[in-house]
Amino acid sequence: MKKTKMITKDIEYVELYAEELINNPELFKQQRIFIESQMEVSKELFLNKFGKNFNEEARKYLKERNLI
Repeated sequence: MKKTKMITKDIEYVELYAEELINNPELFKQQRIFIESQMEVSKELFLNKFGKNFNEEARKYLKERNLI
């Protein structure tokens, strides 16, 4: 049975993840598919909310909420 180390710092997680990617390249493919799908959903969400003139509409929205 493989003994696991308790991760206490972010860098330890990054190192562990990098090791796992080296040992199992399939993880990278799965991660890429997940990230690309999240980006596509975000793009559609913002396009629906702000329309084609994204920059102007997004700034207007943020200003109305005193965020910029």
